[in-house]
Amino acid sequence: MVSGRSRDRGQLILVSAIAIAFIILGVVVVFNGLLYTQTVSSSGTSGETAHASTVELEIKQGIGCFVHEAEDLEDTDEEMEEIKAFAELYHQSVSDSRSAVVDIPQEEISINNNEDSVDLTYIYESTDVSVEKTIEGISGGDCPNKGES
Repeated sequence: MVSGRSRDRGQLILVSAIAIAFIILGVVVVFNGLLYTQTVSSSGTSGETAHASTVELEIKQGIGCFVHEAEDLEDTDEEMEEIKAFAELYHQSVSDSRSAVVDIPQEEISINNNEDSVDLTYIYESTDVSVEKTIEGISGGDCPNKGES
């Protein structure tokens, strides 16, 4: 009789150990899934924020090179059309390469004759980030290759 009881205890300990192992394994899987979800959700936002800050630099350089090439801004329709064409091309370029939109409203573009510079407002929108910013005083000095003309 004594041997029958110890066998039952041994089976009970074995079944309990297996149950505890499955519970621990389940907790580890759930915890790992939570960490993975948190990492994935936060990494997209930081990438979009970095791209939003890059947009201002790209706009300043693009318009800056136009101002550098124009040498003497006179606020003519032709110059305004060139800037609007750049704005449209940049809008298309960003829309094609990312899930974001950059809009430079035409009514927010102004040419300063006295300072040979351009002021404009741009709007950057993605699923995670929305930015509206005014850039003032974009000049030929903002062109990265101004010495190569």
